[in-house]
Amino acid sequence: MIQEPPLKKFIHQSSHYLLGNISLMLSGFISFPILTRVLSTQDYGLLSLISITLWLSLALTKAGLQEAAVRFYDEFESGKRKTTLSEFYTTLLFAAVIFALLVAAGVAGIGFILFRETSYKNAHMLIWLLAGLIITSSLFLRLVNFLRAEQRSKMLNLILILRQYATLLLGILFLFTISKSITSYYSGIVLAEAGVVLFLLFQLYRNGHIHYKAFSIPFLKESLIFGIPLIGFEMANFLIKSVDRYLIQIFINLEAVAIYAAGSNLCQYLKDSVLYAVLYAITPIYIQLWNQEGAEKTREFISKVIHYLFYLLVPITFGFIALGKPLVILLASEKYQQSASIIPIILPGIMLWGLSPLFAAGLYIQKKTKRLSVIVFAGVILNGILNIILIPRYHIAGAAWATLFSFVALSIALIKLSHPYLKIHVKPASFLRSVLASGLMFLLLKLIPLHGGALILLLKILIGGGFYILAILLVDQTLRKTLRTIFPLVKIRRLQTHSEKI
Repeated sequence: MIQEPPLKKFIHQSSHYLLGNISLMLSGFISFPILTRVLSTQDYGLLSLISITLWLSLALTKAGLQEAAVRFYDEFESGKRKTTLSEFYTTLLFAAVIFALLVAAGVAGIGFILFRETSYKNAHMLIWLLAGLIITSSLFLRLVNFLRAEQRSKMLNLILILRQYATLLLGILFLFTISKSITSYYSGIVLAEAGVVLFLLFQLYRNGHIHYKAFSIPFLKESLIFGIPLIGFEMANFLIKSVDRYLIQIFINLEAVAIYAAGSNLCQYLKDSVLYAVLYAITPIYIQLWNQEGAEKTREFISKVIHYLFYLLVPITFGFIALGKPLVILLASEKYQQSASIIPIILPGIMLWGLSPLFAAGLYIQKKTKRLSVIVFAGVILNGILNIILIPRYHIAGAAWATLFSFVALSIALIKLSHPYLKIHVKPASFLRSVLASGLMFLLLKLIPLHGGALILLLKILIGGGFYILAILLVDQTLRKTLRTIFPLVKIRRLQTHSEKI
């Protein structure tokens, strides 16, 4: 049986991931101004291309096995499978090595063919560095994914932060001490990441989890059957977020792409900053809950999480829409202020789609991953058709409407297909009360006659947040009752702790 209540465990682990995510985001604020100033425009353009190539390569090397690790770990750890944990770790780690080497060799081969006559003097060195980065990143992702499956959220975040800042510092150190080129930067990154990977491999070996005799072909086949469809899911997810930009370029121009991308990226960034911690923490917990306590407890847990997330996501969406234009100007400059016009259209769809891992929990638990890929690829086709119809008539707003319609349709499809396997229930009344309180907050923010920079925006956010809390407590009796039951328990525990110390 699970010792700690799942909701409490979820709150603890998601808070760990949230703190880690904040630390990782801060590294981006350090690297971006340095790289844009030190690297040449040619090198910075190559940096973008390498990042895209690396992302696509890692999607192939993972082969969906990162999710297989989370899905199957508890079956090994709980003794449900009559075999040792060494089979779990050894099989998935060796598979990661094999896939990483194959994809790295393929990318390097294609690279040498495409750039054999290039005028860029360091092209061959970059290809080797990219191949090395594919290998080190693949192994790193596999090793930290073991920590995620084990629900060791503190250690996982510590390792993520260690890797992020080690690669950043060594990359920048090489950039300034060896040469101001992209090859020096990536050389530092590969060496730093290789060091972290070797450290994690040593820890795994020291704990007795790796033995070549434990490699299991049947378990690898089972994991690949579960995981390979998720490559399609990952690719389709990437396409549904980017196909509109290619079509905007075709129907309008590159300037329109830039304006649309600024607003869309800002919405994606907001979604990730709010939901990353939640989604990273929740999957191992509900898998363990399913294995140990069954469908009903799992359904109750996921329904509660979605219920409470609405209290958070709805006001954030309304508030961001209310303050969209000044936020865009502050973060991206006045030349992108037109992109604020798409935020009210696109943001609700992006937030809704952010909850898709919870909507699809039944399919995930029952290993119906092929259906996930089919659904999302259907969404890509729908999104493309809607963009072709709407962009010529409504320009970038048409692309935003296409995204909204696609994400709503996809979310409904996931809920309907997942429902027979796990019946998630959401209380419409609570959602509507949150919309009402958020709507009142939106009107208040629009009526406040404050104009200015970052401090004024922060003041507005604080005023809006405080007003929403008061409004939701006023209109939602159920939430008030929940808080009344929580706070007395907190007081009792504090008194018990105090008496024990005395």
